[in-house]
Amino acid sequence: MQAIESYSSAQPLEQVINVVRAACAGWNLAADDTVFINGSRVEGFENQYSDVDIWLVSKGSPDNITSIPVFSWIDGLHINSSAYSEEHMLALADLMNGITVDHHAQVRELPLNTLVRYYRVAVATPAVNPEGLASLQTHFSKEHLAALLARWAHIRSVTSLRDASVLLSNGQGFAAFLATRYAVDWAIDSHLASNGEANPSLKWRFEKLARRFGQSSELYTNAWDLKSMGDRSPQEYFLAGEQFITQLLPSGIDPAPAQPRLSDTVRAFEVGNEHFLVQHKAHMYQLDHTAMRVVEMIDGNRAEDAIASHLVSSGTSQGDLQTKQQQVTHVLERLRDYGLVGSYPDGR
Repeated sequence: MQAIESYSSAQPLEQVINVVRAACAGWNLAADDTVFINGSRVEGFENQYSDVDIWLVSKGSPDNITSIPVFSWIDGLHINSSAYSEEHMLALADLMNGITVDHHAQVRELPLNTLVRYYRVAVATPAVNPEGLASLQTHFSKEHLAALLARWAHIRSVTSLRDASVLLSNGQGFAAFLATRYAVDWAIDSHLASNGEANPSLKWRFEKLARRFGQSSELYTNAWDLKSMGDRSPQEYFLAGEQFITQLLPSGIDPAPAQPRLSDTVRAFEVGNEHFLVQHKAHMYQLDHTAMRVVEMIDGNRAEDAIASHLVSSGTSQGDLQTKQQQVTHVLERLRDYGLVGSYPDGR
């Protein structure tokens, strides 16, 4: 195993903490309020452009503290502030601590944001009231999070690779490539979590690989090679990805096919006879008749084959079961491409 030094040229963490403490002086904090730093500054992945993520946890309601800016610039640092009640944080801990890795249904349904918030508390660095943070962190376990993340990403990898195989057999080469690439990414995340890299943030995947195994390692080299299809065909890329995943992940975990659902950030609406999906209240996508029929049935309770069977039995559109399965797969893949639907609550 090879460790690498942080590439950061940002301010030292202790200096950042002093800036945060100075800012907190004007926040009208209660004596038992806790302020801490998390994110890339704690992980060692920051650079001179990185923001500072600080969280306030209050025993009362954080809504009573109105003087905290969500975004601010202090001494050249971009600071993002979030406020939570202690009750909220303890409920998060109870939820996560009550889930075991062998309960696949519960693990697979965990939103990524829930994993991230739990982890951020577990590894946080105090700025104000270190005793309060230490007390809070007794409810949060980085090791438990790592075990859940390893299983969570493993399930997603297996599911995505299964999707890729179906897409490939249906002649949808590019969609199969994308599904295989997702499967490879999830496998890497699972392996990293199993080896102590428990940060659920997806954007630091290769930084974590380099830190844990070294940039010259075979694992890093093979993972980098699979970032793109290159000059391989979709079939060749799928076989390379399948081999990589088989070597990386332990066998014996074979979750049932996932049941797609709309992302929590997506809403459907219609204007006259036209149908749309809106995402994050900012992006809008128009749907044709077939896509709208599929969207009406992706409620998290039906697998893709069940959706296709319903389309055939309802008699609302023409085509045999195989044709409908191809149409459903195509619609769901397009929706997945834009993060509108997935097999999990956060839409991936």
